[in-house]
Amino acid sequence: MRALKIFVLACLLLIGGKAFSQSGSTPYINSTHTYRVHGGVAQPGNSYSWAVFMENGDPVVVSPTANADVVLGTNGGAEFEITWLKANLPANAKYIVQLTETDANTCSTIRQFDVDVSGNVFDILITDLTASCSDASGTIINSANDNLGTTSKTFTIDMKTQADMSTGTPFTPDWEFNYTITSTNGNLVNVSVDDNAAISGNTIVDKDASGKVTVNNNDYSIEFTVEFNNTWNMGDLVTVVLSNGKELSYNTLDDPNANTGSVTINALPATTNITTD
Repeated sequence: MRALKIFVLACLLLIGGKAFSQSGSTPYINSTHTYRVHGGVAQPGNSYSWAVFMENGDPVVVSPTANADVVLGTNGGAEFEITWLKANLPANAKYIVQLTETDANTCSTIRQFDVDVSGNVFDILITDLTASCSDASGTIINSANDNLGTTSKTFTIDMKTQADMSTGTPFTPDWEFNYTITSTNGNLVNVSVDDNAAISGNTIVDKDASGKVTVNNNDYSIEFTVEFNNTWNMGDLVTVVLSNGKELSYNTLDDPNANTGSVTINALPATTNITTD
């Protein structure tokens, strides 16, 4: 008898940072932060000029130039948006964000702000991969139609443990990811998440499903349930792929790093109907 197998491919979302203390002074690679003076309100008659450079004198490569260090927003106002693409190199040489404010008399004030961009240490993981029997195991099978019903497998998807995530500056766990699910045998029936998350765009066509999960209730961990039809005495391979992960507070994009996990749902014995002489 072949076992029913579910194989899960979880593309890890990497949104790293030192002790998860992401902020404008310690941003993660691929995160976007806004820097401002006067609370972001320009003073009448004054002009503003922003610049980014390394404290050791190395130049900063600005997108769209290839191999860029940063993406810079629109210059000239009291606030300035920067997307950080690379960690400090060397590590002890921080980025410097500089603002020059000039008034109508051409008098100017210069302010600087140190930025230490961190590499990625944050992973989204799929857990709860313990093997089990089909949900039909131990139930009375209808002899008239041999309908085995469905099996639901609930996976835990962790942004990271709360203890790890709350070290240093608290990290708000608002995040999202896309998923695709494929099955080689039993048709998919439903995909659901717990009350701390929401699914949008969920589409199921026979053995394929896709959609997006958004977690915006400050939850570090959610339950992700896949329901599929049971089959007699046959194996099945169901694959779940997570992609396009994003931390929503600072639009930090994922830095893909694949992880795989597998769980076996054992098929039932193909017991025939009871007969007599």
